Amino acid sequence: MNRLIHPVIGTYCVFFVSLFLPTAASGEGEPAQADSSLFSHFELLFDTLLGQHYSEAESLAVDLRLRFPDHPGADYAEASVIYAKMTDLEDTSGTATLENLVEACLLKCESWADEASDSMAAEREYLRGAAYSISGLARHRQGRIVDGVRRVMASRRYFDRTIELDPEFYDAYVGRGAYRYAAAQNLSLFRWLPGVPTKRQGWEDLTLGLTRAKFSRYAALSAMVWLVLDGEDFVLADSMVRAGLERYPQSRTFLMPNWR
Repeated sequence: MNRLIHPVIGTYCVFFVSLFLPTAASGEGEPAQADSSLFSHFELLFDTLLGQHYSEAESLAVDLRLRFPDHPGADYAEASVIYAKMTDLEDTSGTATLENLVEACLLKCESWADEASDSMAAEREYLRGAAYSISGLARHRQGRIVDGVRRVMASRRYFDRTIELDPEFYDAYVGRGAYRYAAAQNLSLFRWLPGVPTKRQGWEDLTLGLTRAKFSRYAALSAMVWLVLDGEDFVLADSMVRAGLERYPQSRTFLMPNWR
């Protein structure tokens, strides 16, 4: 059984279990608009996934689909549930569905941009990055290494764009931070080249996500646990695991580091 959040997969690391957006469908022919009241729904789905309550998570994703049928976030929500089961339970039965959902999410984001380029632009770019990331990680697991890495690398561009548009969109820092850390670790021989990130940059991004993100703080914590373990700082790792287990007592995401 694999850990739910992978800080290192192949040559790059990026985590995504489930990061969602406070968005809702609007009138016919108009792009979806934000609705801050939806944060509670997305936070609940995120919590359910980290707790590995997959039946409940599937029900929540279906409910989001019914509420917001034309919004790309609904596609990403369903894909995230499938990916969580894939990594945690080795359940690959939904692989094709995941890819279809990702492509639907990307197409809706493109249409959204064409209809209203400035409407919720940061959220749109974040969804693009998240969709590319989850697709890349899924393809990597299928043995499509080069294809998977390309998609994961593409995701970083959209996370950068999200942060440029809204520097306080701290959930985007989590995805970029995990990417930066693993890229620095796996491209250490090329660190003299321009554009190659550093571990410090990755860690700083993850720390921002851990302390300020709206719905991915514990996902950031899980990613950081494995990075700390790779650095053999077992005391710090233990304290981080304890923090995770305090919130999710039965979560394999935080139990697994104790088995290492």
